[in-house]
Amino acid sequence: MMKDQYSMAFNSIVELAHAMKVTKIKDIPGLWEVEVGKYLIKVNGHKETIDNVLPFHAYIEYNGWPFGIINPYAGTLGAGSEANEDDFINVVKAEIKRITK
Repeated sequence: MMKDQYSMAFNSIVELAHAMKVTKIKDIPGLWEVEVGKYLIKVNGHKETIDNVLPFHAYIEYNGWPFGIINPYAGTLGAGSEANEDDFINVVKAEIKRITK
């Protein structure tokens, strides 16, 4: 889903990083990784591909399986009955709510 030309899924990852007080992902050696529910999110804030994650992209797994690759403007996510874009965003937002209580 896109809102004002930005990926809502990617934006939820940015909001999660902010809630976790993670800043300057570009300065983290390698990828920033976080597990949220059954999702594993790997964000590359560097200008080069790291561990097969493209520059400025997020690679996401669900239950250990590839689920998607997104950037702020585009990408692709799974569309299963359990794992889909809406579920991903809802799980991430629930984690943000839990953190910021």
